[in-house]
Amino acid sequence: ARLSAAGRINAEISEANTDGPSYLRLHSTIAQGRLDIEVHYSLEGYAFEFVSELAEIPAGTGRAAGRISSSLPWPVEKLPDWSSVSAAGPFEFSWTSADGDLVLRALKGNARLERGMLRAEVGGHADLKSGDLQGQITLPVNQVVRMDLQGLQTGAGITVELSGNDLQAQFLLQSLNIAYQPELLIELTTQLQATAQDAGIEGELSGTLRAAPAASGDYLGEIGFVGNVDSQAVALPVDLTGGFAVSDDKFTADIDVSSGMLGPVPVVVAYEIGKGAGTLSVHGGFAFDEPLFSSTLAPWEEPYDLDSGRLSLNLEMRWQSPGDLHADAELMLDEGEGRYGDYSLEGISARVKVSSTQAEWAIEPSTISVSRVDVGFPLTDITASLSGSLSSVRIHDVSARLLGGTGRMSPFEYDFELAEAATEVLLIDLDFAELLALEGEDITGNGRLDGTLPVSFNADGITVSGGRIFAREPGGTVFLAENLASAITQPGLDFALRALGNFRYSRLEADVNYRANGDLVLGVHLKGSNPDVESGRLIDYNLNISENIPVLLESLRMEDSYTERIEKKALQ
Repeated sequence: ARLSAAGRINAEISEANTDGPSYLRLHSTIAQGRLDIEVHYSLEGYAFEFVSELAEIPAGTGRAAGRISSSLPWPVEKLPDWSSVSAAGPFEFSWTSADGDLVLRALKGNARLERGMLRAEVGGHADLKSGDLQGQITLPVNQVVRMDLQGLQTGAGITVELSGNDLQAQFLLQSLNIAYQPELLIELTTQLQATAQDAGIEGELSGTLRAAPAASGDYLGEIGFVGNVDSQAVALPVDLTGGFAVSDDKFTADIDVSSGMLGPVPVVVAYEIGKGAGTLSVHGGFAFDEPLFSSTLAPWEEPYDLDSGRLSLNLEMRWQSPGDLHADAELMLDEGEGRYGDYSLEGISARVKVSSTQAEWAIEPSTISVSRVDVGFPLTDITASLSGSLSSVRIHDVSARLLGGTGRMSPFEYDFELAEAATEVLLIDLDFAELLALEGEDITGNGRLDGTLPVSFNADGITVSGGRIFAREPGGTVFLAENLASAITQPGLDFALRALGNFRYSRLEADVNYRANGDLVLGVHLKGSNPDVESGRLIDYNLNISENIPVLLESLRMEDSYTERIEKKALQ
């Protein structure tokens, strides 16, 4: 140290070692009642560790360098208090944690201390890692950070990027406020973008963290998120609010999750940070009276939707490590109304159960029922059971009431990837009168029918090959409208139609084939007599009948004529 003739004081403390040179150089001048001070410093090795310990910086290695300039009244006793001291200067800072998991690289900037407030304009990078997760924090040049004895504040600009285990995430900080007094309080708002495998999330995440009153080492917080969860097909809006707590090595959260008109649904999480083990449970439900999928999932281009009802979810998840997941879930729908294309579904009820062991999901025995579907004629009391996996499902116990009788399906497997299956439909005790009502009022009759229809499903549609329908004994009657029979004068055909005016059949059989384009082809064999024609002699009919079923059903739905015919017949 030395004092120059001009009143300038120069001092230097330096250390040379293998870890790196460290020095502290002080230059000061006393003039006109002011003490001007300029300090140049570079701290590495032991000197850095010593200062880090005084500043309570976690153990690690690094370097701090820069310049500090200040001006004080002289003599110093004239200083009102040390909080009025101002100082400014550039700095550089690098640091690596003892375990190497956090690295600050070339953090540079300018800082100014005035009236107890430190304002810094900084820029730089930080690298971090934890297991397979790696990340980088970037502070843009001239990022403003304000700090005093009460806390720290910074604005938008800082980005955090994380990657690992198929996860890619980016946080764009909007604001960060940290208060030290009277208790620790952290307030954070950030934009979030993240992807994992085929799904992603994007939105605004906000939260607070505070020291729990009278509980050393415990912290309480609130969290909020508004954004979208995206899959390959749709985007799901998500609104999340709730609270959490951190105590020793445990994290717990109680959160409400909503999506559009869905929810809120309560979610409870408990996680042991050190062990990587935890639980998650969801128990909640909600009613809706708008189209569920099209109003929630965007874009929704599927031909089906649920228009109203009540959904409930019970979910229990537990894991001992990230790959050791066990889950049980039950999704329930009550009083549902929906549609598939132009078909309306009423009274939908479902109990769908799924479970997971070691990330393998299974559909447990589940049930679905529909009170009524109008396909042009009513299908009622529809029930089905299912079980399987997320790749294929076994459907069984399928039955419905139709055309005055019952339809049942034999059990079958449906492969979601191949989108194909095969089954046999059993037709039991159908009312022939209701079947004839599909064709209008020109032909009526009575009798009871049974049948079997081998049905195949694939990407092209539904087909029936080699089906058979037949009448129960003792047969029944066919009545063809007189005006239709008399309108035909072609020899042979006029006799055939006239005989059907009051035809008493003892045998009725039909071969059934149905093409994917909707064309139905019937090969009908009819045997019986008309007491009013040729003294009731025995007559055999062999008829080929073709009809496009989608066109027929569409006309029945548009006109609502089928129901009117059945009601009219019931009144006769």
